[in-house]
Amino acid sequence: MNSSAKITLSMIVKDEEKYLRECLESVKDIIDEIIVVDTGSSDNTLKIAEEFGAKTFQFKWINDFSAARNFALGKSSGDWILYLDADERLSGKSIKRLKDETSKNDLTGCRCIVNNLDDFNGRQNYMRYTRLFHNSQSIKFTGAVHEQIDDSLIANGYDIIDTDIEIIHVGYNATNREIKKKAERNLMLLKGEYEKKSSAYNSFQMANTYSLLKDYKAAYKYFLISVGADNLNPEYKAHSYLFLSDYEFKKHNVSVAVKFLNKGLQNDSSNTLLNLLACDISFRINKRNEALEYCKKAFNENAKVMSANNKPAFAIRLKPELIISKGIYYSLLSSDDSNLDYFLSELDKENSKHAFIIEKFIKNRSISSTERDEILKTISTDNLDLFLFIIENYSDKKTALEILLSFKDLFNKNSKYLKTLGLLYFENKLYNESIKKYEESLLQKEKD
Repeated sequence: MNSSAKITLSMIVKDEEKYLRECLESVKDIIDEIIVVDTGSSDNTLKIAEEFGAKTFQFKWINDFSAARNFALGKSSGDWILYLDADERLSGKSIKRLKDETSKNDLTGCRCIVNNLDDFNGRQNYMRYTRLFHNSQSIKFTGAVHEQIDDSLIANGYDIIDTDIEIIHVGYNATNREIKKKAERNLMLLKGEYEKKSSAYNSFQMANTYSLLKDYKAAYKYFLISVGADNLNPEYKAHSYLFLSDYEFKKHNVSVAVKFLNKGLQNDSSNTLLNLLACDISFRINKRNEALEYCKKAFNENAKVMSANNKPAFAIRLKPELIISKGIYYSLLSSDDSNLDYFLSELDKENSKHAFIIEKFIKNRSISSTERDEILKTISTDNLDLFLFIIENYSDKKTALEILLSFKDLFNKNSKYLKTLGLLYFENKLYNESIKKYEESLLQKEKD
């Protein structure tokens, strides 16, 4: 045991004044040395770093993250290296565990849980990366982008262990413009890396980056390459098959979607999104009982991801209400009272107010103005199908139309919304408005 082991925080930065302070605040009580390598900041990044006593260095950017990381390693004198990006924070509950790991003298690399917050899409994904390791001059990062340290650690006789040290990444909570800019930068570097080494992992990262940039055709190509390799992590393969299946499903190639879906589940049957997609596909092919079972499995697997200390190499956590809304929707379409009661009960645990409002719609009870306002605050693309269904089937058609019109600004380009609005105009004998909304629905890119 070595209770006096020195820990170095090693960082590379550029224009990170938005994030850096919170990052350094999260580790200031455990870190003995802060090394900050700047690749060309024009804001207050270095000033903030120096407030925390950091040793700062300049490094000319050469489109290679590993080169910058290795330069930072060369300046680090600690017995252990923790490396973070500016938009990451060490979870407060992980400080003790980090101290425990760094009290050992073993040649060890510690895989940490990187919790990627993504409030915009209502999900978090967890990935494992080696972020803490015993320092040695022979250790080097590899890879121009999505740089890795594991190969070097293994080559030097290190043991790599899984830990529950959690690092919270807030970068995905950036604006779409910021995310796109980073993705475009990464894609340029990945292309160069892929030309040198066309590995399954590089293919996987290329596909994910193309997906972020909404170039789904290119993403499909590289996900297909990645699943063809034997050495890709099963959880990464499952994620790849998820994209491939969803892509085919949206093009109505259901039999191909089923083939990819089954391969994905073979690699990782606990994947929440795969189970949700299995629910949608099963319902499309009229396997309604099977669909609802997949939805329940998605809900239960999602709960495990939320509570487990040791996350898998790659896992996604959704907001529980997203899954529950789908379960209620499909239960209503299937006239399945047993599963309807199950999902309403789960919703009541998550948000009793929402559960109460939905039950009032189902039972055709009066909806107050306060409850109408609550619907407006609650509705999103994730639960739109459910709300359209219960509003469409509400017995008071005048009130139903008024409620639907209250969120027209949110969904005036959504074909399902426009179709339901057209139907309610028709049922209220407003025929010209009805025709207009049906015609608008037909003009939308994504058809109902």
